[in-house]
This record gives sequence, C-alpha cells and structure tokens, in this order.
Amino acid sequence: MIHIGVSTSFISLVFIIVHSSLSIHAHASQYIYLNQIYEACGGENWLMTAYDHCSSSSNCAENHNCCWSTSNSACDDYMVTCNSGTVVGKINLYQQGLQCPFPGQLTQFSQLRTLKMSYNPDLSGSIPSNISTLSSLSDFHLRFTGMGGSIPTSISSLSSLETLELSYSQFSGTIPPSLFAMRTIGTLDLSHNQLSGSLPNTFNEMVELETLDLSFNNLNGSIPSTLSQAKALITLDLDSNAFTGKLPNFINLTSLTSIYVSNNQLEGEITSFPINLTVIHYSRNNFFGPLPSIPPKVEHLHLEGNDFWGSLPPLPTKLQSLYIQENNFNGSLPSLPSSLEELNVSFNNFTGYLPSSLPSSLTTADFSNNFFQCPIPSSIRGFYDNLTCICPAGYYGNRSICNQCGVGEYTSQQNSPTCSSCQPGTYNDKTGQTSCFPCAPGTYTDSTGSTSCQDCPQGSYQSSSGQSQCIECPAGQYQDDSGQSSCKTCPDGYFAPTGSSKCKPCSPGTYSSTDSGECTPCSPGTNTSSYKSTTCSDCPSGTYASTSGTILCKLAPAGSYSSSGADTYTLCSLGQYQPNEGSSQCDTCPAGTFSNTTGATQCISCSAGQYSKQGASSCSLCPAGYTSNSNFTDCEACQPGTFNNEAGSTCKMCPAGTFSNTTGATQCISCSIGQYSQQGASSCSLCPASHTNNSTFTGCELCQPGTFNNESGSTCKMCPAGTFSNTTGATQCISCSIGQYSNQNASSCSLCPAGSTNNSNFTGCEACQPGTFNNETGSTCKICPAGTFGNETHLTKCFLCPAGSHSSEGSESCQVCPEGTFSETGAANCTPCSSGKFSNTTGRSSCLPCPAGSYSLSGSSECKPCPSRTYSNSTGSSFCPWCPLGTFGNQTGLKSCFPCAAGSYSNETGSSTCMQCPPSTYSSSQASSCIFCEAGTYSDSYGASVCKPCSPGSFSSEGSQQCQKCPSGTYNNKNGSPTCSPCPVNMTSLSGATQCTACPSSLCSYNGTSCVKCIQQTVPLPCPEGQYSSTGYAPCSICSGATFTNHTKSTFCYNSPPGTYPVLNHSTYASCPSMGFFLKPFQGEYAFCGADTQSIVVIVVICVAACVILIGLGYILWRYVIRKHLQSKSQIENDNTDNARNVSQTNQSQLSSSYGDSKDISSTAWKPSSSTKPDNSNVQSRATHQLATNSSQPTIISSLSLASPKYSAEQDITDIPPPTKLALYQGSFGNQRPAVIRNVATPSSSQSYSHDNSQLVFRFGDRHFRYNPMTDDLE
Repeated sequence: MIHIGVSTSFISLVFIIVHSSLSIHAHASQYIYLNQIYEACGGENWLMTAYDHCSSSSNCAENHNCCWSTSNSACDDYMVTCNSGTVVGKINLYQQGLQCPFPGQLTQFSQLRTLKMSYNPDLSGSIPSNISTLSSLSDFHLRFTGMGGSIPTSISSLSSLETLELSYSQFSGTIPPSLFAMRTIGTLDLSHNQLSGSLPNTFNEMVELETLDLSFNNLNGSIPSTLSQAKALITLDLDSNAFTGKLPNFINLTSLTSIYVSNNQLEGEITSFPINLTVIHYSRNNFFGPLPSIPPKVEHLHLEGNDFWGSLPPLPTKLQSLYIQENNFNGSLPSLPSSLEELNVSFNNFTGYLPSSLPSSLTTADFSNNFFQCPIPSSIRGFYDNLTCICPAGYYGNRSICNQCGVGEYTSQQNSPTCSSCQPGTYNDKTGQTSCFPCAPGTYTDSTGSTSCQDCPQGSYQSSSGQSQCIECPAGQYQDDSGQSSCKTCPDGYFAPTGSSKCKPCSPGTYSSTDSGECTPCSPGTNTSSYKSTTCSDCPSGTYASTSGTILCKLAPAGSYSSSGADTYTLCSLGQYQPNEGSSQCDTCPAGTFSNTTGATQCISCSAGQYSKQGASSCSLCPAGYTSNSNFTDCEACQPGTFNNEAGSTCKMCPAGTFSNTTGATQCISCSIGQYSQQGASSCSLCPASHTNNSTFTGCELCQPGTFNNESGSTCKMCPAGTFSNTTGATQCISCSIGQYSNQNASSCSLCPAGSTNNSNFTGCEACQPGTFNNETGSTCKICPAGTFGNETHLTKCFLCPAGSHSSEGSESCQVCPEGTFSETGAANCTPCSSGKFSNTTGRSSCLPCPAGSYSLSGSSECKPCPSRTYSNSTGSSFCPWCPLGTFGNQTGLKSCFPCAAGSYSNETGSSTCMQCPPSTYSSSQASSCIFCEAGTYSDSYGASVCKPCSPGSFSSEGSQQCQKCPSGTYNNKNGSPTCSPCPVNMTSLSGATQCTACPSSLCSYNGTSCVKCIQQTVPLPCPEGQYSSTGYAPCSICSGATFTNHTKSTFCYNSPPGTYPVLNHSTYASCPSMGFFLKPFQGEYAFCGADTQSIVVIVVICVAACVILIGLGYILWRYVIRKHLQSKSQIENDNTDNARNVSQTNQSQLSSSYGDSKDISSTAWKPSSSTKPDNSNVQSRATHQLATNSSQPTIISSLSLASPKYSAEQDITDIPPPTKLALYQGSFGNQRPAVIRNVATPSSSQSYSHDNSQLVFRFGDRHFRYNPMTDDLE
C-alpha cells in the first residue's frame, strides 16, 4: 500500500512538471529564454568589460527577442545578434564568468548559427543530446570550460556545422566516428581533453577540413591513411596522444603549413615533407633514418628525442627555432640562417668546427654533448661558457684550449690530454703531427721522442724501415761502410765472423769457399801448408793426418802401414809384422813362428806341444793324446801306459789306480769299482767280497757302516732308504721300525719331525698336506680350523687369514672379501660396508668413507655421485641434501652447490639453475630473491648485479626499468636522483635538463618550459602531488589506475613499479601486502596487487571453514527451527481460529475502552514473576479477550500482550506463541507500542497459511506490517 501511494504521487509530480514545461515552451518568446539563461548563469556578475568595443547605447527594447537587458544593455547587441531582427542567430558569451550547467534553453534557438561560450571555467555539465535541434548552427565554441562527459553522436547531425571547438575542457570517452565524416567542418578542435579510442579511416570525406587539433588526449591506434587525402588541411595537431605505427605520407597536402605529432609512439623513416610546411613538430617519437630535405618555408623545426641519423640537410633561410637534440645526427653543422632565434643540437654526434659567429637574433642555444673540435669561438664561449670541444689529432689540450704536439711527439686521437713520444724506430722533426715517420733502411733510433735517425755503423745493416736497432752482418759477410741496408760477401779463401767490417785470409791447415763465416779445417787424411787455401790435398802412402787442420802429414810408425789420403795408420794384422817406419804394407811370419798382436815389429817361435804354419797369428796346440815334433811344424801320438789330456802338452805316465792300454791316449782309464792298479799300469786287479777299492783305487778296504758288499770285485753299496747298517764289512742292511725312517747310507733310523709323518716304506717323512698341520714329532696331521689356512706342507701350525679375507675349516688358502665388504684378521666371514662407506676393491680390511660430493648405501662397492641439485660437503655421507636457497647444482658429484651469481637468484631448494633477475631489480651473489632498484636507479636488462644510477637530467622511482627524463620546467644535476626539481622563477629548461636557463631580461618564464613576453596576469595554481595537467597548472586531474606523481606541477603520472599500488591519493606508492590477493575484494587500493601463494592458501582455508560453518548452521536450522515449526503448525492454525471467534464477540465500546486505557490492560495481561514462566495459553486468552471488531470497520486495540515480556532473555524465542513474538520488534521502532488491526474485509494474500478470509495487520507508529504465521514474522 505504501509503494502504491508513493508511485502515484511521483507520477503526478512528473505530469505537473512536464505539463508546465510544455506550457512555458508553447508561450515563451526567445526573449524569455535569454533572460532565463541570464538568471540561471549569474548574469548580474558577467564581465561586460570583455566587450569594451560594444556601442555606447542600446538598441534593445523591452521584450525584444534579441535583448536580455543586462546591466550594460549597450552590449546586448554584441552578445546576441538576431536574424531579421526577431530570431536569435548568434550568442556570444565569451569570457563572461558563467557559473551554471550548460543551459538547456539554448537548444530552443533553432535558427542559431553561432554559439560562443569559451573561457568560462565554471560552465559545467555536458552537451545535451538534443543539440541536433540547432540545425542551422555553423560555429560552436566551448574552449576552456568546465564541461565534460562524452561528445554526443547527435552533434554530427548538425549539417551546417563548420567550426567545432571543445578544447581545454573535461570531455571524455570515444569521439563519435560520424564526426569524422562531416563534409562541412573546416575547423575541428578537441584538444586538451580526456578523449580516448582510435580514429576512423574516413577523413577523405572531410573535404572542407582545414584545421584538425586532437592534441593532449588519450587517443591511440594508427593515424588513418585517409588523412593524407584531406586536401584542404592547413593545420594538423595530434600532439601528446598514444598514436602508434607509421606516419602517413602527406606529400600531396600542398595546403598543409603546420604539423604537430610530438609525444606519441610513432615510428618509421621519414622520406619527405609537404612542400609548404612552416612548422614541423615531430619530437618524442621513434622516427629514425636520414632526414629528408627541409621545405624552404619552414620556420620552426622540432625533432628532439628521435633516432634520426646522418648529416643535417641545409637549413631554410627563414628558420626561427631548431630543436634536434637527443638524436644521432653527425657530420658538420650546416650554416645557421640569420633569422634563427632558438637552437638546440645537444646530445648528437656532430663533428667539425663550431661557427665562428652566431646569428644576432639567437637568444637560446645549446651545442653540448657533441664532438665539435677546438677551439671554441669567443662569440660562442661568451654565449655558452661551459661548452667543451674536441682537440683534433696532432693537438692536445683540456677540451677548450688545444696546443700543437712538438717535434718528437704526436697524437692520433681526438681530444687527447697529452701528446705521445715517438716510439723507437720512428722520429718526427715537425710539430702538430698525427704520427711519426719510420727510420729509412740503413738507419735507426733506439730512443723515444727522436727527431732524427742514426746511420748503422760498419759491420751492421738494416734492410727494413722503422727499426730501433741495426743487425750485425752475418758470418761470411762484411760491411766496411756505415748507413747501409745490406752486407758484402767474402771471396774464396777468406772468412768473416758476425759483425765484421772486413774479410780475413784462411791460415795453413784451413780453407774456405764463398760466403764463409769461418775457415774450415782440413779434414783428417788431408792437409794444406799455405795461406788463403781454397781446398786441401790427400796425405801420400806411408803417411797420415789424424786431426783436422793438418799442415804436414806424419810417417806411419814401425808395425804399421798407410795408403794415400789416410787419416790414420793401419797396424799390421795378426800373422804379419813390419820392422820399419813409413811403410805402405806388412810382411808374413814364417812356419813355426807367429804374430798374435797387431802392429808387430817381429814374429815369435812356437812353444813345446805347439806348432804353426806360415803367416800364423798364433801356434796351434797339438791335440790331446799327441805332442809336437822337434821343429814344431807338426804333432805325434803318446805311447801305451802314457797319456796327454790337454792340447799343447807333452805325454805323461798313467797314475796308480788308472791304466792306458792304447797309443794316443788323451787320458788314463780309472780302475772299476772293486779294482785297483799301480803307476804306468796298462790294466787293473779285483778286490775280495766285504771289501772294495780305496778312494784312490790303489788298494782294497772294508765296507763302512751304512754300506754293504755281498760279492767280490764289486763296490760297497749304501743301505737303501728305510734300512741301516751299524758295523764295518757288512754284507746286508737292517729295516727301520714303525715311526722311524732312514735315508740311504744310514747307520741308524730317525723319528719324523713335527709337521710330517713316516711314509709307507719308512724311507722318509712326508709333509702334512695343505690344509693340515702337526705340532709334535711322531704324530699325525690335523685339519686347519675356520679363519685359518695351510697353504704349505710341513706346517706345525695354521696361519690366520689376513685382514680382507676369510676361510672355512681345512682351507688351503683364504678367499678374498668381495667388493662392498671387509674383514679383520682371522675372520671366518666378510662384513658388508655400512652406509656412507664403500669398498671398491677385493680384500679390504676396512671400508673407505665416501668422499665429499658422493654417498652410498650399505654393502656398496662404490660411491654414487650426488645427483644434480644436491651436494655433500663431508665424507661418509649416506644421502645428499638439496642445494639451499640462493644456490644451484647443475652437475653431479658436487661437494658444495654453486652460489647464484650476482644478478640471479634461486628461491627454491634443490634448484638446478638460477633465474636472472628481471629488469627493474638486482641481486648480489647467492641471493634467494631479487631486490627492487632503489629510487634514483634503474635496471634495463635481465641479470643485473647492481642498479645503475640515473644520469643528471633524469630520475626514477623504486623498481624502475629505465630513467625518465626530467619534464620541461624541471632539472636534476646529480646522479641517482629520485626526483627532479622545478626551475626557479624566470628560469626554464627542456626535457632532460641538468640545469635551468635564465630567461632574458625582457622575457618571463611560462611554467618553466619556455620564455615568453612578460604580461600581467594572475599566478596560476600548480597541480598538487597526485594530480596532473598538460601544463602542470590548474585545472588538474587526479592520477588514475596504477599511477602516481610525487611532485607538484606534474604534466603526467608515473606507473607504479611492479608489486606496488598507489596510496595517499596517488601521490606515492607502497609495496603490495603479502595478503594482497586475499584483501583485494575488500580493499580497493589493492586492486593493482597480484595474488601470492600465501593469499591462495588463506582463501582455500577460509572456503573450507565456510563450508563447515554452513553445514553446522544447516543442522542447527533443521534441529531447532524447521522441525519445531512443523510441529507447531497445526497449533498456529487453531490459535488463529480462536482469535477470530473472540474478536467477533467484542463490541465497539469495549474496543474504545481498551484503547483508552492500554496501560492498565497491559499491566493486567502481564504479571509474571522473575522466576516463573507464565502460561502461554493464559496470556493469549487475556490478549484476545480485549479485541473487538465488526464486519465493516477496522478495530484498533492497544498493545496488550504485545508488550515485551520481562522473561524473554531467559527463554527460547521460539517457545513464545506466534502473536506474542511480535513484541520482539518493538525495540526496532523506538519502543513504540504496536497496535493490532483486524480487518475481515481485506482480501487475504496468505491463503497458504490462513483458513479464513481475514488477516492480522500490525502498526508501529505510521508503519503497517502483516503477520505471517508460516514464518512467524512481519511483512
């Protein structure tokens, strides 16, 4: 019911307003509209002085359509012009100080052709969409106002529109594309707003367009190509936007005189300019390449902050300002036109000399940071006193004054502070030279700073130029003159050592050929006895020369001879001799003599038992059994009974015990065993049994103990092993007993020693076999126990197995422990190596600890290298831990992980590589994270170990990738500065300035960016921190998005560094909180902070907790609300029926009485004690007893039982009967007592919970609520 009443009232109000407006519109004249504008926009405060040239008397009459009776009505004719005297055709409210929204009444002047409302900063609102009703409008001016909003599309319906000027206002949004297809527009100025979006490619339809100014907006995209088809275009200004791509070719726009495209993101090469240009502003883009020819009419050329290269073309004769700083121009500076007033060529690569004089009109000039050569002309030095220049090669100086290098000096580099001395081998006899001259061949100089070269002395030469020393003439050559480039050759028979000035003759015994460094001695076997010999002669036969350099040959001595050319004499051979000196041959020795040495001078006779033939070198021995004859020329045989047992000896008698029974015997035959003989015998006699011959066979003797002989003529034989004989003359031997043994020829038996036992035939003791031992005599061999071995026979004990081996019982040898195990001495088994140790060879007595950089498990035969990303810095490791933070491991087997190099980091353990720090950050060695560059520094590449300080003229905020140039009007003369300082009063600077320049005395500074003519004006209000404008002064805009500015007079805002967000109204920034993602939905200032791991974890935890809470609340709702509600539903319906019956029985008088004494009734209805809960049924019956109603009128009673019960805080609310629960709402209405209205005539809207056509409605003050028993709540 409330909603219906409000809606009806609102519709009625709207109807009245619309009806009134239509009535006014229908009857008001244009005069009334003008006066409505006058009243609404503070006409009494308008600045009529703006029309100081209007007439002194007014032509306006009262109610004249073109008048509004201003305070200076004489100006009305100028401010409003009528067509045909009655219809308003022009309204001019220029600079009147309007203080109102854009008047809607202006759209009523359908014949209006001109509307000028510029320079009214307090004119607000937006352009109405019904602006199209001004169908005759041709000139529309809203420059420098406070208006904003979007430009309506309907403005393009103004078919007569020729001029649209909306600059220096607050318009935003995209420009209607249809605006750029209007064929009538000649001037379109939308500059200095907040417009965005791209431009349509429809400029070919704007055939009348002469001026297009869209500067200082947020437009982007490429510049449409059809703009080059706007043939009538004169001025094009697209400054300070975000246009990208290449600039269209405007060569065919012959009417174009001014083009402004500075401070965009345009790129590409500029190949030509329109021929009639007078102003070119291409600054602060990405243009590159050589600059084309400059049109001859150009007066202002601004190209700073690009990448133009090559030489600068000739300058036009009318050029007034030239700004080409911060490019890559090179070569010489062209001549400057006399009209030039402003010049900046700094930060290029210009060379050559500065002009000797400057144009007289020049007021600003900057030649700095180039490569101009010294000297600096005095006119420029006085104009720009801190300019430096470059000294050319051949000069030295201090970047302002250059001096010529002296003799013996040079410099090949420009701008050298000193000259270099000529190096050895060069000289310089002139001043101002860029290099030194090399010494000519045959000359030299060995010192620095030489002014001349010296001749090489005799005995030396120099064939090359530029040498610091001469070369000695080689052996065999000489030089008897000085200053020569070569040496002369010595003739045959002469020689010259190294460095000779003349040749010397060879001495006797030597000779030489051409080009000899020394004379050659005659070789052995030759000689020469004269000087200057060229060859040597052979020595004659019988002489010789044994050494080199022989002058006379020597005679061969006696016992030798020599042939022609002999280098030594030859001794006579064996069997020859020579008794004389100087012989050419030797003689042969006769038979019976010999010569057994070389060089014999005579022969020797043979001895007895020898003989020789002619020429013998020795006498031959007569063979055994023979001797020599009397003349020693032959041999004869020995007779029986004699012998000769050696060659060259005589025959001798056989000794006793031997005999010789033939001639020519070489030896006597010994008598056989058991026989004997006398000296000279030819045969032997037999010995009897039990006897044998004596040792000399000269007689017989008894057999000794241990021997026997059982026959005559035989020898005594030794008792065989295992037997013995203990008497002389025995004829047989006795056997040994068990446990004994005997050797051959034994006279008794012996016991077997320890380590052995007797064999089966008692001939000896056999050793205990390997694997057994015996430690006592006469005993058996026992088996070696485990852990020992017997690898030999005859052992009296077993050996312990050495460390590194083991054995089982009865082993002949120990087995080597395999790899991965070890053992100690005497071990029966091998033990596996423990973790962290290894054994890589067999037979180890202990395991070795794994070296650092490796690990092993139990029983390992080798250590495994630590996998990549892990390390081990100690020996004996059983595992390899992960590489810690700030390190990495990209190899296996590391003893320690490699620290991350400066400029990189690793933020996880177990890293295999380090990540490079991104731009705007840096790190030191072994870093686990990167650090943002401090304010005043920057990092423009990956992997920076330090941040570079910003150079003078630039600044940066924290976390910058690059430094930003100081904006115009500010400066910075320090390295690493976080901010730029504004220029002092009456000083200016360009972008990137390191200092400010004072304006000339006749000029004043405009915002610190330029010098202008001084005028009296109010001081502009600078933009505070956090705000900006295109000029740095009001009106200002608050930085938006993730941007900020921390100084006043800002012309732009900076981007907040990564990981930060703007704070303090965008005047600075702060680091994002670690819970940035989690707080983002609740805190708007964190909108630019990204999520982090901690935030995600927190969100997940919160979601899980929320699910648990919801499940618990659902259970509680079911357990304590829904189920009880269902249980009491039937009781609720019964109560409603009783209430209806009781109400119908109550009369009107009772109702009035109850209404008048509600306090008593209430107190009667409720009298509970603090400890006793009242009976709900009794309470309800008392309440319903007071109700009264009839079938046609609503009945009102007092609150009765609806008063808030005192015990409500001690019992469950759900236990209160539905009607009494209404009391809980009393506190929400200022403790007003609710009233119950019973209206049976009102249709019920709750049939789902009421069985009759009535319902309960309650009132709290002037508000009505309906009770819903299904929900036990008010609606």
